[in-house]
Amino acid sequence: MKHQYIFLILTFFSFSILGQLNNNVRVDFFASNQQVCGFDKLEFKAYEKHYEKILLENDEPYFVPNKSIGYDATDEVLFVIQNKNNINYSELQFKIGNQKLYIDTTKFLNDTISLTLPKRQEDYSLEVFYFKNLVGKLNVKVYPLQYEKLIIVPLVKTSIDIDSLKSDLNSIYRQAGLNFNINLEPLFKPKELDFEIFSNPSQANDRYTNQMINIRDLYFEKNPNADKKSYYLFIVSGFVNDSIKGYMVRNKSIGFIKETDQSEMNYTIARQLGFGVGSLNATWKENGPLKASTEYLMDEGNGKLMTEFQWESIRLGHHSLSYYDDYEDVQTNSGLIAYYFWKEDKEGNIIFTTTNLLGSINRPFKKNQYSIYLDIDNFLFKPVFKVFDYIISILHIIGFIGLFFLSRFIRKKLFKRWRERFFRLRIVRFAFRILNFGVFLISFYFLFLLINQGYSMFEVNEGILKDLSGMSLNNARNAIKDNNYKSKLEENELGSEIVVRKGDNWYLKKRKRVLYFSLIQDGDGWKNCKYITDSDELAIDSKNYREKAQSHYMVFDYFNETGDKIDQRVFNHLGVDITQKLELKDPAKRILIFVNGYRPTSMSQSFEENFADIQKNGLEFPNSTNKVYNFDRFDYWRPWNEIDILFQNRINPSETYYADGHFSVSTSNHRSLVDFTSLSSIYPKRCKDENNHTCLT
Repeated sequence: MKHQYIFLILTFFSFSILGQLNNNVRVDFFASNQQVCGFDKLEFKAYEKHYEKILLENDEPYFVPNKSIGYDATDEVLFVIQNKNNINYSELQFKIGNQKLYIDTTKFLNDTISLTLPKRQEDYSLEVFYFKNLVGKLNVKVYPLQYEKLIIVPLVKTSIDIDSLKSDLNSIYRQAGLNFNINLEPLFKPKELDFEIFSNPSQANDRYTNQMINIRDLYFEKNPNADKKSYYLFIVSGFVNDSIKGYMVRNKSIGFIKETDQSEMNYTIARQLGFGVGSLNATWKENGPLKASTEYLMDEGNGKLMTEFQWESIRLGHHSLSYYDDYEDVQTNSGLIAYYFWKEDKEGNIIFTTTNLLGSINRPFKKNQYSIYLDIDNFLFKPVFKVFDYIISILHIIGFIGLFFLSRFIRKKLFKRWRERFFRLRIVRFAFRILNFGVFLISFYFLFLLINQGYSMFEVNEGILKDLSGMSLNNARNAIKDNNYKSKLEENELGSEIVVRKGDNWYLKKRKRVLYFSLIQDGDGWKNCKYITDSDELAIDSKNYREKAQSHYMVFDYFNETGDKIDQRVFNHLGVDITQKLELKDPAKRILIFVNGYRPTSMSQSFEENFADIQKNGLEFPNSTNKVYNFDRFDYWRPWNEIDILFQNRINPSETYYADGHFSVSTSNHRSLVDFTSLSSIYPKRCKDENNHTCLT
């Protein structure tokens, strides 16, 4: 009997020793078919930089996969134990921080094991240990569900199934915690739409064609109450290149989708929203995998997967709605203040977080305000709580209490003095109380505004942002993006806000619209990239170019090892190199511009027709929005025997434009519509026979 016990003890220790010596144990995670959200693991070497890399006990590299999960929700993931022969399962532990996850060890006998991830409200890491050695890891991203509105506007007849589209879109974008509410608008077929096939757009997804711009502007002008907090997709008949199924500019909110069968349209819409909502790029660009070789959404193989860095781009880019591309002359298309984030070392050099310089200078968004951060060191101004983004401090509370008792004191004094003379009637006493209360509220309102002016003493215009200390880049970007104050007016000039991380601290710098950097050549590469200065002027010495900047730009000066400048390059906020564009000279052109004046709502000759037109169009059209079109937008010239075409044939211009000069009659010498109508009635009527038209007066 003793020999049996000794045998069992030796067997146990032998298995323990074998388990400790088995350095090839590792745990790999995989996506589950039952998962609700997304799963992402390294599939292509080009994406290595986006994944956390750890070394296992035997120095084997392990790229940590990512799992997205709903806020305070569970989800399922699969894992496989590699080289599990002779494993002591009691020493295999799954941990989230210091908390151990219980897993039924009988499951370990299966080849693939399912694991239900627990509910959490913040990101976390699931680590797997064997004999206290790390043998596996999973990074879990917790995404509260966000909602966006998508409006489908058909330019052609289509039988699109909104329920099917919504189901497909939300199953794909649930990976990033995004949900779409979809509305289908009636057919939009204005008479100004004189084309059906669209020109081929830019392959870089960086600009709209003129046709797209015309459709966009026309739709919003005819629908002035259209929801400007939505994404819009126009269903079109097709493009010149029949293989193009859709188009959306990166980080913009307008898209164009070719009308095809339901499943193909659903996929096309999902992929194009990747460009627009998340500013994503095609997978095969930037040395990515071969085209149509993956199951990724941003490939062309009808896949639906997304990577973790794409989830983050979607989370960061959604709800940043802009309908104008960066090549259009619209200052406020994305915001007046451009934001830049980067890391610096102690010498002020920008730390390269990727092999691409511009990838190390993060440019996530623009806003119309600088962010506001307060460094309050006065006890009376310390925030106690907030009401509708307004800070309530101790001084506000003291002021409120002081005014309240002062109001009561004044009311009692006046009541005592005038009791016999004025306050005998109850209604007079009631009116006096209402008046006293109103004066109190008005007085506190002005006191509130006066106290708020004091916060300008504590505003951080440049320096450390204590509230962001220790934050990751992603959290710092989100904090800055959400840093909006309703009480602060929008800026009226272009500017830049730089947020730099040094060590664990973030520093704020408010700068002008053009940022200048320098780099020093280091063999075949570059080093010591530094931010140098800022300006409202775009100055490129190598091109002999110097103009006031109309947008946000970055200028990089390249120096060799001896300090000589060897190159200069200009990038816009999107990171597009526009250096060569500055060299392009505008060729001589003959340009014809038609400028219409007042556009009456009726051109009819009879009272009945006039009345019907006014019922339909109103007394007057709204004032001009001062825009210029490349077609007769308001049908002003064409009705007169296409007189604009006659001018074009005679003058033979390179380009033709139509400017709208329509404004209310009240801005003219007539002063009113009545005077204008009275005067116009004495003019001779147009000849009914247009071919034999004469005017004697």
